[in-house]
Amino acid sequence: MMCSPARWRRATFLLAVIALFLARLAPAAMAEAPPRCAGHDLLAKMGHDNPAGYAAIIEAAKKVPAGDHLLWRIEGNHGQPASYLFGTIHYSDDRATNLPPAVRKALAGSHTVALELAAIPKPSELQEVLRGNPKLLAMPAGKSLYDLFTLKAAAQLRATLTAHGANPDQAARLQPWFLTILLSAPDCERRRQAAGMLPVDGVVIKLAKEQNIPIVGLETLKEQLSVMASMPLKAQAAQLAQLVSATEAAEDRYETLLQLYLHHRIGTMFPIMAMEARTSAGLDQAVRNVNENLIANRNANMIERAMPLLEKGGLFIAVGSLHLPGEKGLVERLRGKGYKVTPAD
Repeated sequence: MMCSPARWRRATFLLAVIALFLARLAPAAMAEAPPRCAGHDLLAKMGHDNPAGYAAIIEAAKKVPAGDHLLWRIEGNHGQPASYLFGTIHYSDDRATNLPPAVRKALAGSHTVALELAAIPKPSELQEVLRGNPKLLAMPAGKSLYDLFTLKAAAQLRATLTAHGANPDQAARLQPWFLTILLSAPDCERRRQAAGMLPVDGVVIKLAKEQNIPIVGLETLKEQLSVMASMPLKAQAAQLAQLVSATEAAEDRYETLLQLYLHHRIGTMFPIMAMEARTSAGLDQAVRNVNENLIANRNANMIERAMPLLEKGGLFIAVGSLHLPGEKGLVERLRGKGYKVTPAD
C-alpha cells in the first residue's frame, strides 16, 4: 500500500536526519586504530567511598541466578552434540575481544552460530527499516523531543548534541531512545569502531565466517527497534536525561561495565540498575521496561527460535551478556526446557 505524500515527506525527512546523525556521531575512519578508552571503574571507587552501598550491591548480585559466568555448556537428553551459550558485549576493547581459548574451542566445534542479529546492521539497513516504519523513530505529531524535558535538561541536551556535531533543532523530531543509543558509547569507542575495530559480537561473526560456520539471527532489526520504541516517552526521556547529565563520566561508565564483563560479574548489573531506578519515577519505569521488554520478553522469543537448532545440537549462541543471568535469563529458561546447563569458562 502506498503511503500518503505527507507521510512520505515525513519519513524522508527523518531518514535524512538519521543519516546526518550517523555521519556526525561516528568519526571518520582512521588508518591507525585509536587507543582504548581510559576510564575508571566506578564500582571499585564506590567500594572505597561507600563500603556499605558497595557491599549491598555485591550481596544482591550473589542472589542473581547464573550471574557469574559468560560461557555455558548446554546438554540435551537425546545424545545430540553439546551446544554453548556465550555472553557478548558491544565493545571493541581488546581485553574483551581477545576471546578465551574455551570460547574459541566451543565456537570452532559448532555446526551453527546464532546471534541476536545475523550481522551487525549497516546504516542503510537501519534506514530501510525506518523508511517503512517512521513511527518507531518520530515524535508524535505536534510534539517536540524537548517537550519531555525541563528547560535546564533541554538546554543541556541541546549543548550535548551540538558538541557532537549534530543539529539540535533537527533532533527535535526524534524519540529519545534513538539519541540514547547514539550517545551511549563514549567518543573513544566510537572512534575505535569507526576505524574498523570489531566489538565482541563482530569478532564472533568474523571467526564463524572464516571457519565456514552458518550464521543465523534469532531476531530481526525491526523487532529490536520496536522494543526500543515501545518504552513510554517519559521513561525514554528519563534515561536520556541521566545519560546527558553525566557525559563527563562516559568513559568511566564504559570501564565499569567492561570490568564487570571481564570478571564475569554480569549479574551485578541488575542491583546497579535497581539502585539507579530508585533515583526517580521516570528511571524506575525505564528500568522496569528494560528488564521486562528489552531483556525478559526477548529472552523468551530467542529461546523459542533457538529450540529447533538446540534439538539438533552443535549450536553456539552468542548474545548480549545481560540476556544470560536472572530468573528470566536464558540459562534458567534453558534449564526450564529440560536442558542441563553448566559453566564452561
